[in-house]
Formats: sequence, C-alpha cells, structure tokens
Amino acid sequence: MRTLLALLPAAALLLAQGCGDSCTTAGTEIIPSGSATCDGASVGVGTAFTVAVKPACQTCVASRPTCDISPLGTGQLQLDAKVQECDSDKGCTAPSCSFGTVSCSFTPAASGSVQILYLANGTTGSVTVNVGGPSPVASCTL
Repeated sequence: MRTLLALLPAAALLLAQGCGDSCTTAGTEIIPSGSATCDGASVGVGTAFTVAVKPACQTCVASRPTCDISPLGTGQLQLDAKVQECDSDKGCTAPSCSFGTVSCSFTPAASGSVQILYLANGTTGSVTVNVGGPSPVASCTL
C-alpha cells in the first residue's frame, strides 16, 4: 500500500506535464501596430536594436510567441514571428489566443541602409532602417 501511495504523486506529475505531448514551431504573420516607428529609424552601428511586433493568432493551437531576425542577403534581414503549436491543444474550433508584443533584436555591424522584411496581411512588407544615421534609437515598433 505504501508503494502505491508513493507512486501516485509521480503519476499525477506526469499527467500534469502533458505526457507524450508534441509541440512544433510554426511561422505566423504580424499585426501592424498602426503607429509604426521603424521605417526610416536611425540605428547605431554595433549597438543592439530591438523591433517590437505583435504576432497574429492564426490557429487555435498557437501559444508562446517569439520573434527573431536573421540575415537574408546584403542589406536585408528577415523578421520571423513564430508560435508553438502543441498536439494537446488540437481539436479546438476557433482561435482563442491574443498576443501582446514580442521583441526581435539585431546588432548591425556596418553603416548603411538595412531593409527588414516581414509577413503581414498575407503579403511581404518591409521597412528600411538607417544604420549610422543621426540620433540613433534603441527600438522601434512595426
């Protein structure tokens, strides 16, 4: 009997953790803020710069949004908003999530114009920041 009682808390913990759940990362669009401040922003060379975005909730299983920026080519960066989609959440009928903003950061290494590409409203949008321009700012909003 003591052995059974000792095993019950461990079994309950496994169930609470979603035993066997499988999660994947999926790309999602961003929702433009309507008061974007990124296009034409001045960014300091060698200084971390943050772009704030609001990921879209496109499926009912979307959770835990993140964002990253990666080099795409000379003078271009790709901004990717991502969410987690877990098997344990499948079967829901409609999106019920709503996200606040998440931050994407990069540190430009040289002066010049950098185009940041992102997906919003089914199309690819872009903004251009000026690296090494006057009065650099530390962040902006899409």
